[in-house]
This record gives sequence, C-alpha cells and structure tokens, in this order.
Amino acid sequence: MGLKKQLGKRWIVGVAPEMPISKVARRALGQRFGNVLFYLPKAAKHADEDIEFVHQLRVATRRSVAMLQIFSELLPKTQAKKIRKQLCGLRRAAGHARDLDVLTNRLTETRSQNGKHSKSAARQLAKLRRRAQAPLLAEYKRIKKKDFKKRLKLLIHSIEWRGKGNEPCFATYARHAMRPDVDKFFNMAAGDLSETESLHRLRIAGKRVRYAMEVFAGAFDKTFRKELYPFFEEAQDKLGAINDHATASCLFETWRDEDKKSSKAFDELLTVERQEIDLSCSEFYDWWTPKRVEQLRAGFQKLLADQASLNGRPLRGRGKSNRFARNGEPDQEAEAAAAEKRRQEIAAAAEDLLP
Repeated sequence: MGLKKQLGKRWIVGVAPEMPISKVARRALGQRFGNVLFYLPKAAKHADEDIEFVHQLRVATRRSVAMLQIFSELLPKTQAKKIRKQLCGLRRAAGHARDLDVLTNRLTETRSQNGKHSKSAARQLAKLRRRAQAPLLAEYKRIKKKDFKKRLKLLIHSIEWRGKGNEPCFATYARHAMRPDVDKFFNMAAGDLSETESLHRLRIAGKRVRYAMEVFAGAFDKTFRKELYPFFEEAQDKLGAINDHATASCLFETWRDEDKKSSKAFDELLTVERQEIDLSCSEFYDWWTPKRVEQLRAGFQKLLADQASLNGRPLRGRGKSNRFARNGEPDQEAEAAAAEKRRQEIAAAAEDLLP
C-alpha cells in the first residue's frame, strides 16, 4: 500500500502475526514518519487554511515518538535519541498551537451565550495563536536544514533485532512489549482518581496503551480492535474533555491576572470552565465503573497471556539462518546474497513509505 493510502490510518498495514518484528518495525516507522513529513510543511506554512493540519501533525509526532519507545530494541540508541528530540520539539510547538485552536473553536461556539466576555478572550486568543505559529515554523525550518527526512530514512535502514536471543515474530513481541504499559494503566486505574491531576496522569497512561494497540493490532484477533480498543478511544475522549476544560481554566486564570481591565470577563469565563470540569468529571465517573474496568482487564489478560501458538500455527522467533556449504564451512555467496536481499528490502520499505 502506498503512502497516500496510509495517511491518517491508525493501524499499521501490511503486517501479520508470523512476520519478523524487524520487518514490522520498518513498516510501522515508515508509516508514522510518512505522516509527520506529510503534515509538517502544511502545519508550519498553511495552518491558516485548515486547523486540522496542526492537529494531525501533533498526532503524527506523538505516534512517532511512541514508535521509538515500542521498537527501542531494534534501533541504534544515538540515532533514535536525536530523532526523538526533534519529534518532541515539533510535538511541543504543534501542541501549544493546537490547544489554542481548540479553545478558539469552543469560544466561537459559545460566543452568543457569553457575549462581550468571549470577545475579550477571543482577542487574546487570536494574539496568542499568531505568536504560537512562529515556533512551529522555526522548528520546521531548523530540522529541514538538518535534513530531517534523510535522518528518518537512515533510522529505518538501521533497524535490526538487537535484543537477546533470536529475533521474535510480531505476535510474540507484541505480547511482551504491551504488558508494561497495560500494567501501569491498570495500576493507575486502581488508585485515587478524585483529582483532575490524577485523571490527567491516567489519560497519559491510557494514551500510551492506545498508541501501542494501534501498532500491535495486527498481531491479535478481531477482539482487540472491536472490543478493547473502543474502550480506550472512549476513555480518551472523556478524559480529553476534562483536560481541555482544565487547560482553558489555567489560561483564563493567567489572563485574568495579567489583564486587569478584562479581569471580570475572564472571571466569568473561568467560572464556566470550572463548572464544565465538574460536569465532565461526573460523566466520567458514572461511565468508569469497576465492572467495566475489570472486564477490560480480563480481556487484556487473555490476549497477552503467553501462548505457544495462535490459530494452530507456531509463533517462533526467527533465529540466524544456517547458511553452510556441504563441507560445513559458511557459504559466503549465500551469506552475501542474503545480506544484499535484506538491504534491498529495507531500502524499498523506506522509499515506499516515506514521501
């Protein structure tokens, strides 16, 4: 599947449970990096044409950073660390701009109710949004000078199994790679969630699980996508609404203290946002029942349990090939041919998946 058909897709395409994890990693990083490269110039230079450009860039950078962690055992540490730093810079710049876009949209929708108060906030937001675009454009120009695209391709070229033992298949790697994030999420879920800060931490933990699920969905059966994933999607929506209102509250509180002339207007908007936080939290607590959480936990336990086979097919790791001539000596021609074939596969993957 070409890049254009992959843009915006949450699932990694063209993968199967028996596939070597290095091949999956090349496809996954290529798909995620391709989205970053597609939306980066649009978000940096044409954000005024469509606010979704910035939104999609933030999502793409978040997913790409998650990929670097998920496939850390297959990546050279120094190269991956540099790419991660650049992606995080883009994510921060896009994130601030996106937060302002979300708040602007909400104020536009409620302007008829809040009248002059919304107008004061809208003017402030417009000024901040113009300022927020400058760091995003600067970050784009900076990494472009450093040949960001070439660095991404080189990282894909360098993917190989660097862990202990034989290279595992996709299904085996997926079960073990997902377990730490899933365990962390449920440990947080069992704690005190009465404060918005604890809900924020749960949202971040849930987002890590969700991004991992999008990568590993091809290693499991349909239950993974149809039953488990929708739960995290809904949880993220509900927790995201709480976070949006909390972000707006912090901004209005800051502006109220900085702009004494409009302090009354921001006070009233702040009151509305705090009421919305209470309402959103109440809706989340009503939905977040012990029974629902336990069903989710049981579903993950079943899927992540160590199994010797899936659908009756062995899921073994891929060991090093025994390419020997009949006299027992290494067959150098076969080794060279295999190495060349691998280089061609990697190059083809990178060229096909990156624009």
